[in-house]
Amino acid sequence: GIPLYMETVTSEHLNIAKLLSKRIDAFSLDKLVGLYLLQKEFPIEGKRISYHPQPIESWPYRLIFTDSPQGSTFVKAFNQGLKKLKDSGQVQQLLDDAAKGVYLRP
Repeated sequence: GIPLYMETVTSEHLNIAKLLSKRIDAFSLDKLVGLYLLQKEFPIEGKRISYHPQPIESWPYRLIFTDSPQGSTFVKAFNQGLKKLKDSGQVQQLLDDAAKGVYLRP
């Protein structure tokens, strides 16, 4: 029920700059990507930006391997390791740490 004007940009950095300058009111972006950009590129001004906790849409992460015997071996090894990380709670901890900027390089 609200009129929307949409345009494309060449980088998410531009959308953040537009948001900070009040040229736009909102835009859609993956939460971790947005937090990374705010922490890395806009550490001070970025504190004026927040996000809605309910995502508009969600996609599962993907990892692509070659269709070969070696690729199948990698898939199995990756899935086993991922299951261990998920079962131990480390995947969620890694995602939480990424959102907090723990892995940012100076």
